Amino acid sequence: MKLPKLKINIYNQTHTHIPDRKRLRKLVNYIFKKEGNKSITSINIIIADGSYLRRLNREFFGRNRTTNVISFNLGELGEVYISRAQTRELFDLYYYLAHGLLHILGYDHKTKKDNELMEKKCLDYLNAFFALEKNNL
Repeated sequence: MKLPKLKINIYNQTHTHIPDRKRLRKLVNYIFKKEGNKSITSINIIIADGSYLRRLNREFFGRNRTTNVISFNLGELGEVYISRAQTRELFDLYYYLAHGLLHILGYDHKTKKDNELMEKKCLDYLNAFFALEKNNL
C-alpha cells in the first residue's frame, strides 16, 4: 500500500522567527515514512507560547501546568503544538516535533519502558535524519 502524501502546515503564534520550515517538513516526512504512516494525510505544526500550551493541557488533559509539546491525532489530521518557551536550542524544536509525531502515531510514555522507547526513537530518528542531511550536502 502506498503511503499518503502529507500536507504539512506550520503556524507560528509567537513573535519569534521559526527557522528552516523546509527542514521541519522534511523531518515530518522522514519520521512518517520510517513509521509506515498509512492514515494521517495532514499535519499542523503550531508553535505557541507557554500559556497557550498550559490552556490546552488544562482543557484536554486536566493538568493545570505548561508543557513542551501536546499532540492530537484527529483521524486524517494530526496536530503538534510546541511551546516556543521550551525550545531554547534549535535541537529542542526538532526533538519536540519528533516526540509529538510519535504521540500522533500511537506512542505514549505512561510507563518507564514506554518513556525509554520514545526517548530512543526520538534521538535515533533525529540522529539518522541529520546524518542523511549532512551526507546529501
